[in-house]
Amino acid sequence: MNKLKIAFITAFTLISLCAAELVVASPSNSVGAYPLTGSYANPVAPAESTNWQEEANASIEKIRKGEVEIVVKDSEGKPIPQTKVLLEQQSHDFWFGVAISDYSLVGYRRDPAIIQPYQQTIKDYFNAAVLGNALKWPFTEPQQGKFQYQVVDDWLNWCEQNGIRMRGHCLFWEDEKMNSIANVGAAKFGYTGWISNLDKEPLRKAVEQRAKDVTSRYRGRITEYDVNNEMLLWNFFRSRLGPGIIGDMFRWAKEGDPNATLYTNEILWPPWDVSAERYVQLIKSLLDQGVPVGGIGLQAHFSDFKAPDRISPPPP
Repeated sequence: MNKLKIAFITAFTLISLCAAELVVASPSNSVGAYPLTGSYANPVAPAESTNWQEEANASIEKIRKGEVEIVVKDSEGKPIPQTKVLLEQQSHDFWFGVAISDYSLVGYRRDPAIIQPYQQTIKDYFNAAVLGNALKWPFTEPQQGKFQYQVVDDWLNWCEQNGIRMRGHCLFWEDEKMNSIANVGAAKFGYTGWISNLDKEPLRKAVEQRAKDVTSRYRGRITEYDVNNEMLLWNFFRSRLGPGIIGDMFRWAKEGDPNATLYTNEILWPPWDVSAERYVQLIKSLLDQGVPVGGIGLQAHFSDFKAPDRISPPPP
């Protein structure tokens, strides 16, 4: 028997992880009718047809799969008919990711009893990751001109060593608070609030440098970025630099890494006026202006947070 190892792209329609459930509510039922497991999710009403799993499977057959022809040849290059072939999947290309509690681990990094189980859990369940805070501007440049990339570098090195791909979140964030001294999370690590204190032209120059520096620093290693976070909720940069700054951010990021895929990123949450319709309009507007938007981000905050020192293996 000839044993071949081939990498296939695999898609999943239903995923169960650590006994967590993701519930889709029907129009006639509220989310309260379903048993949640410590996390929350906003109810999303399906389309007219409720047979979503059949529709998902049909979509997978059409979009995610293709035919593969395997020809087994002998040492002379002649096909060997009726050969039995065993295919053994080694990995898949479906990104299944996790947000790493990067700065939560700063005080734990030298304690193997804490960091090792945390990292092992990531390796066991995920093949992609994003840093929760470490790549955000106030963390990488807490004082103007004084850069702090060590946490990003350490985690990126670890991810690469373990075959875990990393995406970049985020180059900019439109939230006024997150750019000011009121960002207490960043202030703990030395952020002075300098970004919010800049006048128009110095701020524009700093934005350009930031976009180019990060994407060029991690060119070929981090291959996709959320460029400007939550544009439908806030307007820190646009209120100071005008609406055209969005396109400039994307173009400057492309200059730093022409091959990077650049994303918008929003949270669609009913308490705020952030609807899918408004998001679609924003994306269409950017594309019409020639802005190099390559992907669409939708945040998923499942809030059953456990600190790294509380990680324990899932039940058998």
